[in-house]
Amino acid sequence: MSPKLRSIFAQVHRKSLSMGSRRGFSSSSSAVSSSEAKFAEWDKLYTFGGSFKLGLFASASFVVYKVYNNYYPKLLIRKEEHKRLLQRHSELRAQVGLDLDI
Repeated sequence: MSPKLRSIFAQVHRKSLSMGSRRGFSSSSSAVSSSEAKFAEWDKLYTFGGSFKLGLFASASFVVYKVYNNYYPKLLIRKEEHKRLLQRHSELRAQVGLDLDI
């Protein structure tokens, strides 16, 4: 085999090795930039909206928590007062009913 032919085979072999190491990835740089552009577009579309919704939900939850903590004890007191009022009312009706029977 001539030295010239041997050098050509060596170059082809080196090229095939370097090409083989890149086979798992995209073959063109435009495909990579296209996928990056798609991700950037997706990132712009969905992350702001998602974080906005999460913030809105968190703030609404906080407001509901504050309202619950502030008004629930008052509600329990009102329920207890209402129960006592109904009991007093039924006692008065019973008394009046007894008085009418006499």
